[in-house]
Amino acid sequence: MPPAASVASAGECERIAWLVPNRVNITGIARNPVTGELVVAVNREHVLLRISLDGKTATTLVRGKTYLMAPLAIMVEPGR
Repeated sequence: MPPAASVASAGECERIAWLVPNRVNITGIARNPVTGELVVAVNREHVLLRISLDGKTATTLVRGKTYLMAPLAIMVEPGR
């Protein structure tokens, strides 16, 4: 199970979560600062997933080849 990490401006890395196994080609990650959950874009699966902090639970938020043909990033808009 690969880790997701954050990188500080000085270059320090910190593990923030373990990702769900068998999810390949994750192209975007955003973390909910309140719950610690991750939202990830999985390119080849055409899906956005919510992943629990322990990495054991993945919930599909959106799936669809039409709107998520090849997602490359996730944009976070605080307060929206």
